[in-house]
Amino acid sequence: MTPLTDSDSVLRSVGATRLAALCGLLWPILAVTRLPLTGEPDLPGWTETPEAIVAFYRDSSFDGQFVAGVGLVTLGYMLLLVFVSKLSVLIGEDRNGAPWLGRSVLAFAIVSVIASVGYLMAFATAVFWSSHGGLGDDGYLVLHGLSFAAYWAVLPADLMLGLTLGGAILLTRMFPRWLGWAMILTGVAEGVSWFASPDAWNATSGLPYVWFLIAAIIVLRKPEEYVSR
Repeated sequence: MTPLTDSDSVLRSVGATRLAALCGLLWPILAVTRLPLTGEPDLPGWTETPEAIVAFYRDSSFDGQFVAGVGLVTLGYMLLLVFVSKLSVLIGEDRNGAPWLGRSVLAFAIVSVIASVGYLMAFATAVFWSSHGGLGDDGYLVLHGLSFAAYWAVLPADLMLGLTLGGAILLTRMFPRWLGWAMILTGVAEGVSWFASPDAWNATSGLPYVWFLIAAIIVLRKPEEYVSR
C-alpha cells in the first residue's frame, strides 16, 4: 500500500470537514421537513384538555408519511452529532479553547439528542397504537405526558449547548463573534421562555436551527480553514 503524502492527508481532512459541514447543513432541513409529515404543528400542548389530547391521537395515522417524517428527523439528529463532534474537536485544539470545553459542547448535544429521540418515540408510539387497535384514554394521556417530559429535558440541554458553544465561539473565534453572541442570547431567551407560553418555548427553541445552519454554511464554504490536527 502506498503511504499517504502530506497533500493526500490534507485533501482527505478537507473532505471529512466538508462532509461534517454537510451533516450540519442537513440537520435543520430534515428537522423542519418532518413537521408537516408528522402533524406535530397540531400536537396539543400539556395545557390542553384530556379530551383534546385523546382526540388528536385517535385522529392521527401511523402511515408511510408519518414514518418518513420520524425517520428524517431521527437521521437529522444523528447528523447533528457528527457536526457537533467536529466542532468539539476544533474547540479542544484551539490555543484559546480547552478539551473540556469541547467535550462539554458534545456532551450537551448528546443529552439533547437522546431526550429529543425520547420525545419522538413516545409521540410515535401513541400514533402507532391509534392505527393498530387503539388505546384507552389513559394510555394516550400517559404517552403524551412522557413525550412532553422528554421535551422538557431537551430545553435545558439546548440552553446549555447554546451557552457553551456560543462561549467557545467567542473564545476561539472559530466563527464570527456575532454568531457566538446569538447563541448565548438565544440560550438566555430559552431560559426566560420557560416561564411563558408553549408558543414562546417553540419560538426560542427554533432559533438554534438557524445558527447551526449558518455555522455549517461557513464551514462548507471554507473547509480548509476548519481542518483539525
